[in-house]
Amino acid sequence: MAFELEPVSKRGWTVVLIMMNIGTAHLDNALSPANNARANQASDTRYQGFKPVILPSLCQQEAAAVCLGNFLTNRPEINSLNDYEKVVAAASKQKVLTGTENAGLQETAPPLQYVSIPIRLSQSLSRLGRSK
Repeated sequence: MAFELEPVSKRGWTVVLIMMNIGTAHLDNALSPANNARANQASDTRYQGFKPVILPSLCQQEAAAVCLGNFLTNRPEINSLNDYEKVVAAASKQKVLTGTENAGLQETAPPLQYVSIPIRLSQSLSRLGRSK
């Protein structure tokens, strides 16, 4: 693994520690720094992505699904594993993708579902001030 670090940046070291633990399948060791990073950097949505990777391996599937939902809400460009693969670090990509898949992220985005709502044309036109 190769990471570029600024020696005085605790944030950079925290990410490296989390990613190294994920990459080496020491996910139990990754949880505490992931929680700390999330608490200390609440505005950085990347930190929300760690817990959906970690929690399924710790038998916390429901919590992982909730964390995944929060992560996806704040990252609208990610709708599927295919989308996430484009932004995840190469050093631990496979483990990250497997973890998020276990948390519930699908390989491809689900198709949009359209709902038809029956309306009567005469009612719609009368609301617009027009008659049929």
